[in-house]
Amino acid sequence: MKKEDWQKIEKIVDEALQLKSENRKAFIKKKCKNSPKLLSEVESLLANEGIVDDFFDSTAVSKYANLIEEEIPTKSEALINKKIENYKILKELGSGGMGAVFLAERTFENYTQKVALKLIRNSFIDSHLENRFLREQQILASLNHPHIAKLIDGGFTENGEPYLAMEYIEGRPLLEFAKEKSLAIRERLELFLKICSAVSYAHQNLVIHRDIKPSNIIVTDDGEPILLDFGVGKILEDEFDSKKTQTNVVALTPAYASPEQLKNISVTTSSDIYSLGVVLYELLTNNLPFETKAKTLSEIIETISKNPPQKPSENYDQSSSLLKAKYLKGDLETIILKSLRKEPARRYSSVEQFAEDIRRYLQELPINARPTTFSYKTKKFYQRNRIPVLAGLLTFVGLISGTTVAIWQAYEARNQAVIANQAKTKAEAETRKAKQEEEKAKKVNEFMKKIISYANPIGDNTGVKYKGQAKVIDALNEMSDKIDIEFSNQPDIQSELHHKFAEIYNIHRGYETNSKKYDEFNSKTKFHAQSAIRLRKKYYGEKHELVAKDMFYLWVSSLDKNETPEQAKLLANAINMMRETNPKNLNLPHMLTAYANRLWSPTVDYVKKTQEIYYQNAISKPKAERLQLAENYYQEAVKIFEEILPKNHGSIVLSKCYLAQLQIDRKKFKEAQVLFPKCSERIKYIPKNKTETERNKKYKKLLEEGLKK
Repeated sequence: MKKEDWQKIEKIVDEALQLKSENRKAFIKKKCKNSPKLLSEVESLLANEGIVDDFFDSTAVSKYANLIEEEIPTKSEALINKKIENYKILKELGSGGMGAVFLAERTFENYTQKVALKLIRNSFIDSHLENRFLREQQILASLNHPHIAKLIDGGFTENGEPYLAMEYIEGRPLLEFAKEKSLAIRERLELFLKICSAVSYAHQNLVIHRDIKPSNIIVTDDGEPILLDFGVGKILEDEFDSKKTQTNVVALTPAYASPEQLKNISVTTSSDIYSLGVVLYELLTNNLPFETKAKTLSEIIETISKNPPQKPSENYDQSSSLLKAKYLKGDLETIILKSLRKEPARRYSSVEQFAEDIRRYLQELPINARPTTFSYKTKKFYQRNRIPVLAGLLTFVGLISGTTVAIWQAYEARNQAVIANQAKTKAEAETRKAKQEEEKAKKVNEFMKKIISYANPIGDNTGVKYKGQAKVIDALNEMSDKIDIEFSNQPDIQSELHHKFAEIYNIHRGYETNSKKYDEFNSKTKFHAQSAIRLRKKYYGEKHELVAKDMFYLWVSSLDKNETPEQAKLLANAINMMRETNPKNLNLPHMLTAYANRLWSPTVDYVKKTQEIYYQNAISKPKAERLQLAENYYQEAVKIFEEILPKNHGSIVLSKCYLAQLQIDRKKFKEAQVLFPKCSERIKYIPKNKTETERNKKYKKLLEEGLKK
């Protein structure tokens, strides 16, 4: 249905609502006399008058119209083999109301990279929002998780259409993979837990997906799920809703969207939890909790908003030998239905809490979604300890068979009783620990909800005073002093929140051009990093990878033009501690690269005094001279990056480029020749950076001259 049709529907329904109910039927028949389909939609909406006002909110209707528009003009065939910026279009992967997704590639000197290029129709774009659009990309590109597809690039075509280049994942959609591999219930749940870890990570970084569905989850041949389009909805919705344009777009799929999304109420982390619940439901039953096929959008909204979902144990694919009611009944069904509650407050308070109940189910422990009655705990205890319990019963029966046997059986009974008692004690300890973790999760989630509420201008939310225009930095500034108050006796949570605040303030500092604001963000980064270090040591001890991580953040916040031996020692000690506690931590190669930069200065000419300070304070300094040490650090960083990050990730490209340039300075031309193409690859990422471009030309010339000698 076209957008114009929805506009007609809106007008007809609005006029009909002004009439008495007995006069409406004749009125709408007259207005829709040449379009039975139009008449059906209008009648459907008027039959559900209670939700009409929400549905025809001026922002909501335009969003939904764009979402389900079927007759979208497309130029897909004409784009094949054409170039968009640096990308050559190979084929179309899919299309929808927002635009189309293509398989594309960009070729460097000796390397070709494939990407999923999302081309968004320019009807969704306000040309004045280009800067904010590009800035949002930087935030989303910072998401670094093994189960989240990386946002590689983005921008605007010559025609003004925005595009996003995402990491191209080869694999199969979630449901297709589960079916082809004939995954059992346990295997499906273990796969789902990996998906939960990705969503939880993004929520901790204040990013909500908004459109979680099976087709947005690709599973590789190795069985690793990768979430696509993470945060794309945020780029589109936040940017283009800010001016309430006529072409607003919402990133959602009705069958997987939460009731509050369908009603155009504010989206929170709880909306993602609901969508995860629908995905889990379908993964375990091969069916959806609500019937949505052949229904109009208004009927879908009515169904999902008011009707209870069908129980999984009564709505599974009976043709599958793997999916059985006996597996779905009980705790698993309780977990799924809790995630699908109509009211966000009655769902799991965080993705981690959702995942924790699934883990507890897999371990046959009591789940948190059910009251822990004596009979329930006893049943779970028996399920976990069938052998000791049955052995105890057999021992009791054996006692009546004779005196001689009784002595032996008594011994066995005592032995089994000890085992059973130990198991019970362990189970109770696990239950207590889970309760503690649940309380922590609730508190952290409530704290994060307070931050997110700054963007919500409705009701009694904090965002009212900002009229929905609050920035993340506004929320951080107001919530900064409340961390130590709300979590006074929980240093592990305090330290993590201080670290997150330091991280976000540091990102904002990097984009700030106002010197006063820069100093303010710098000071806040330093305060939170110092607080995190103090609390990490209190909770984890003097040596821990998280302590090392925050030492690195403190070093970043303390940088200025005149660097000191104390700063060099701080970074050196952070590197040494990280090597000892977790040499595979992703922060370590970033630390090594930062230290090597000071020893050699790849982008600016540090004074010799600074280079000497870092050389003299390096940990385990070899006999090699300063540039050899820098080369060692770059090589160590590249090795770790390649073990952790996807092939040709931006960090790998940059560190290899710096290593090649350093080798050119050291007259190691043959070694540099292998890595130097990475510098040209980096220029593709930042084509407008004249300094980098000129530097690349300079080293290319030096390399060519060196190879001739």
